[in-house]
Amino acid sequence: MIRTNLSEARDNLSDLVNRVGYGQERVMLERHGKPVAVIVSLEDINRLEAFEDASGSALLKLKQEKDELMLSLFLDLLMDKALQNSEELESYTEAMASEDDELMAGVVLDS
Repeated sequence: MIRTNLSEARDNLSDLVNRVGYGQERVMLERHGKPVAVIVSLEDINRLEAFEDASGSALLKLKQEKDELMLSLFLDLLMDKALQNSEELESYTEAMASEDDELMAGVVLDS
């Protein structure tokens, strides 16, 4: 990678652009000895943007898979809890059915 300061880059911009565009080089621009920007070819920026798009899509897919896994684990936990308490649940539902029968005993339906 070519390193140059901004004033040199300004004086040699045409040459630097040719070296980047045709010579497949990259140019790091420095201000006061510190890197501030890079000149890269169109091919490089297209690859970078494609990578960013792909990694963003992959990240979204991973998040969706994580959410699905968490939901699955939660449902498994609920199922285990329900199975552990099935006797309590059964007696509770039997009691509810008995109460319903008592309530419905005095109801007359119009036909």
